[in-house]
Amino acid sequence: MALEKMLNNQIDRNKLFEIEGINRILVKDSVCFQLDKSFAEKYPGSGGSASKAAIRIQFEYDLLNGNINDLSLNPYTRQDATDSSETIDLTQEGDLILRDLAYMSLKVLQKIKGLFLCRLKLQLSAYELNEETGEYIPIDFISITNELKAKQINKVEKVVYLGKEKLKVRLFIYLLPYEEYARRIRKATKKNASKTKSKTLSKEYKSRAALNLFITNSADSIITLDNAWKIYKLRWQIELLFKIWKSICKIVK
Repeated sequence: MALEKMLNNQIDRNKLFEIEGINRILVKDSVCFQLDKSFAEKYPGSGGSASKAAIRIQFEYDLLNGNINDLSLNPYTRQDATDSSETIDLTQEGDLILRDLAYMSLKVLQKIKGLFLCRLKLQLSAYELNEETGEYIPIDFISITNELKAKQINKVEKVVYLGKEKLKVRLFIYLLPYEEYARRIRKATKKNASKTKSKTLSKEYKSRAALNLFITNSADSIITLDNAWKIYKLRWQIELLFKIWKSICKIVK
């Protein structure tokens, strides 16, 4: 189709990572915009002062082979988490799935047929297993942040278990430059002050704000501590596409 041809002309596949055992690299995201209120019955909006009608385009693209895996028009009210659960059968063994947090609930992570690489949700509990006692111990991100700074290292890998289900994954922990940490804290403080009575951020939040946290079910022969962050950045190709749709193609009109 025309969109696939356009994308294939824009993406230089010679620059993609060669990852052993991976048949497809799937990146997915959605883009939303308002419609005329006459579309409200089929494409209801978010309500409030916005238009009564809005649309959400779900788009998934195989970076490795240049094929569109999903392109669908949905009501704005059909959230990314819902789409992720309902389209899980589009994934296959041999896939590497790169998506943002809205798509990657623990329920979805358990059902993905291929491999995934995503950020660790703030609300998702992570544990280490004490092999001697069999006890699951919550990850102490405050101690990890302090240890990385004290040892003057900027990354570490751990095997952790997620949520009540104790899903086993590899956790990649990267210490951010101070400038990026300070930017995150300023943004969070401003947001926190506008929504809650308390204007202070917890020590736990501040420690996690100093880190980039990624999880994967991949073996270390495929995704490593050294290449995980670089691989995840491939997801931004779809963000660039959405910017083109909006700014150049004027998709809203």
